[in-house]
Amino acid sequence: MQKFEIKYRLRSAECDRLNQMRLRSLFNLFQDMADLHAEKFGFGYSFCLQNQMTWVGTGYHLVINRLPKRDEEFVIETWHARSHLMTARRDFELKDLEGNVLVAAYSNWALIDLTKKRPVIVQKYLSDETLVLKKSIDAEFKKVILPQDMGEAVLLQVRKDDIDINLKALIHITEKYGIQNDIHSILNIGSASGHTGSEFPEYCASKGGVIAYTKNVALRVAQYGATCNSLDPGGVLTPLNDCVVNDKKMWDEIMQQTPLKRWATPKEIAQWAYFLTVTNKFCTGQSIIVDGGESINSPFVWPNI
Repeated sequence: MQKFEIKYRLRSAECDRLNQMRLRSLFNLFQDMADLHAEKFGFGYSFCLQNQMTWVGTGYHLVINRLPKRDEEFVIETWHARSHLMTARRDFELKDLEGNVLVAAYSNWALIDLTKKRPVIVQKYLSDETLVLKKSIDAEFKKVILPQDMGEAVLLQVRKDDIDINLKALIHITEKYGIQNDIHSILNIGSASGHTGSEFPEYCASKGGVIAYTKNVALRVAQYGATCNSLDPGGVLTPLNDCVVNDKKMWDEIMQQTPLKRWATPKEIAQWAYFLTVTNKFCTGQSIIVDGGESINSPFVWPNI
């Protein structure tokens, strides 16, 4: 069987700031080529839809000699290279117009029965007539070999109280008392660290859960004309944080990351809470970060032009 190929010109939207192809764009092109090829030979989208199945990629192996540049024309080829009992191998090659290989890749795919939620025997559905006995890369996926000496293990103790109090308790109370037809507004207390990840792991996880749950509740209480938002403070000047404020070295480091060069007062957080629950009538499902700009303070990197 002939390989499936097309001539392609790289568009600007598929390039990074260096005007070369993004890896994301490369994988999207692989996906499109696999879909077109499989559909042409009877085991693509239409086949999957009819038989309640889907193809799932289980891995890629790439050799990149050079990524295409903006507006460059190249040829991309794909073919069915091999079938095992439960997986099929698909290969790809990107070549410039002189025939030089820019990118070579192969991938493994499993065919999943959506009804039984199990993989099926691929060889039942792929004919040998679709095979091309060529490999873009003469290699196979290898098992990860664990080192003999694993070194010392580090035991991380998850503080269940963070997740239990910050997330599970909030869900329990909201589901019991908040989801009702006479509710006006719901305000959850999240944290800027739920966006940035800059805190203890379990605390960040609990506050990230609050942010996601807020959107869920907002969708469900909208039918009552109610709003649901989360108020996500950064640093706040409370007695709990005196140990940070009074540590000059730590405080100076934090202020370097905070554009407004201070933390919020409890009154400022209360003013935001009042606005979101009393004044506000239309903003819903949002996470309002009040952190003096700390969460947006990342370096601005741009090439010299």
